[in-house]
Amino acid sequence: PALRSAVMVGADGVRVGHVTVSGTSPAGVAVNVDYAVPDGSYALQLREPGGVVRSIGSITIAGGHGQWTGTTGLPHHTAVTVDLVAPNGTIVCRAAVTQAQAT
Repeated sequence: PALRSAVMVGADGVRVGHVTVSGTSPAGVAVNVDYAVPDGSYALQLREPGGVVRSIGSITIAGGHGQWTGTTGLPHHTAVTVDLVAPNGTIVCRAAVTQAQAT
């Protein structure tokens, strides 16, 4: 299966980590945050084209760092974003993962 990796970028355009995806059904997803995200618990959401949003897990950030791994179904041959969402609904950072980002 293809391995795709994308930079996770905060609202201010700063790189805060990365997301790696392997496969599609189910896909293995790894989220790593290593800079500039306030400590706390955040929802991880997958956004598909057309506005479909699915919760895929939660991540805890401590000392500016956090990791999460899990599996989820992904649409074939389309771009998705993985969002880190604060309890108030604000998207703190986002990674756009496309089929073209095979590494």
